[in-house]
Amino acid sequence: MKYYHSIERREIHLPSDLTMEFVPFFISIINEMISISNKDITIYCSSYGGDLYAAFSIIDYITLIEANVNTICIGASMSAASIILGSGTGERTMSKNSTLMIHSAVFEEGKTSYVVKSSEHLKELKINILEVLSKISNKDTDYWKTKIKEDLYLNSEECLDLNLIDKII
Repeated sequence: MKYYHSIERREIHLPSDLTMEFVPFFISIINEMISISNKDITIYCSSYGGDLYAAFSIIDYITLIEANVNTICIGASMSAASIILGSGTGERTMSKNSTLMIHSAVFEEGKTSYVVKSSEHLKELKINILEVLSKISNKDTDYWKTKIKEDLYLNSEECLDLNLIDKII
């Protein structure tokens, strides 16, 4: 799979379907950028989202590096990509007509034993999502708990009001 990036422009694009396969690529590209300088790095978060573990890996990594990581949404930033957008350590921006969608953790249906076993872990993932949302916004976990029971679609103005982004471009 081809992932879009530019070392020269210090930018990387999230894939339309975020997977754990992308994480080592992401880390190696960021490491290469950092080896050149600690100037700002930009992540384009125009993605339908995907693997929550991949999102948490990216969030954890960008908070560990010295360079500021700017995040940009042009179009749509959904699910796992939406929390990466809000977790940028530099400037977090959206274009005027972009949409952000946030929801609770989801999983594929399966046999009953899988569903029962997974439900406890899903509760932990939901707590992680709520904590990230609380940290990156001006709302507490109780607010987000009620809001993300179902898919929550937000335009750029709403994201700015909730402090999920810093600026509309």
